[in-house]
Amino acid sequence: MTKSTLCVLFFSKGKQVSESKEMDKVMYHDWRLVPKHKEEQFKLYNPVPEPPIRYVSYPPLLRAMLLAQRQEDELGAAAEEPTLPLKRDVLLSKEYFRSQEKERERQEETAV
Repeated sequence: MTKSTLCVLFFSKGKQVSESKEMDKVMYHDWRLVPKHKEEQFKLYNPVPEPPIRYVSYPPLLRAMLLAQRQEDELGAAAEEPTLPLKRDVLLSKEYFRSQEKERERQEETAV
């Protein structure tokens, strides 16, 4: 009787994992048995990168406050879901803060 060895390569989200893991729940379709003659082709596969996340939802309380404010402003119209952009549109530099300070000073001068 000869013993056969089984070589197993583990990949997680397209990246090879170095340590071995026991697959306890094989009912999920996140694994695949690759034949030996297709192993090299499988290892050379480069997955398509996921698109970056550009917007996230607001925390629940702040979201509720924004929706309530929009409904008041639009007189009860159906409001769209508020999202928070992850990319800053304003470059926060010293010049930006200086211009904001000058703007505040101008507003204070005209109010008095």
